[in-house]
Amino acid sequence: MRRSTVFRRAAVVLVGGAALLVGVPATPAAAASTTDWVTYGAVPAGGAVQTVQGVSDGQGGCALDLSASLAPAASVTRVDEVAFSPSLCRSQVAVTAGTGAAVETAEPSNTDAAASGNVASQPAAGAPVPVPGGIVSTLNVHSAGYMKSWYQDPVGLVVNSVQNGTDWHWTGGCVIAPVYGSYRYTWFSPSGWSLQGNNWTNVYSCAMSTSSSYVHFHNGIFCLFQSTDTYYNRNTVNGLANGTLAGSIHAVKSGGCIGLLSFHYTLRRTLN
Repeated sequence: MRRSTVFRRAAVVLVGGAALLVGVPATPAAAASTTDWVTYGAVPAGGAVQTVQGVSDGQGGCALDLSASLAPAASVTRVDEVAFSPSLCRSQVAVTAGTGAAVETAEPSNTDAAASGNVASQPAAGAPVPVPGGIVSTLNVHSAGYMKSWYQDPVGLVVNSVQNGTDWHWTGGCVIAPVYGSYRYTWFSPSGWSLQGNNWTNVYSCAMSTSSSYVHFHNGIFCLFQSTDTYYNRNTVNGLANGTLAGSIHAVKSGGCIGLLSFHYTLRRTLN
């Protein structure tokens, strides 16, 4: 089951030089209209909190659309869901950047995983791709980074995650070869999670490199008598022609006890 609803309006927040795009903040009055808010933990030191309106599927599922970007001088942005209202499909997220951003929460040692390694990206269909020394400038900068998204359970275990990586060369005007992409999916099967479906896109054009995944995880025992599902539709990282690293996620939690799952992501540059 895939969901493709997206926000039609958005707000941009700058934190530590990184740009974060989130859904339109809810008003304080609306946020106070329900008592089912679940708090996941303290706001990280230096975190900027935003209230994000999600998109409900009308059947208990809730989707969040989030994205961020990092200029060549910026290193990392992390977003943590710190509170959630299932009835309103509304979340509070804390944004930290740079040295204030914690590393990703580690998966348990017995977590299942699937990974691609570093795979050469292919030119996107119909997109002209220049070659070094051709119509592009003599600038040739090598950059790399990834977008990792994950859900945690009430005791802080990472129950599933999706990471997409890109490794690209850029001139300021175009992305040029060599370009590589990667993916890594994890799921904690000891608590009932399984990988249900996935696909991966790994392409580039003059404008950007793209590593993007759709992934569906399922758990039939997480919530008594109800199934619980998480969807990453899609988790995407782009390397732009001007050196910017961009990440976006359409994250869905659906089914029983979704208030017990908190969402998190990190966009991180690993090279330039």
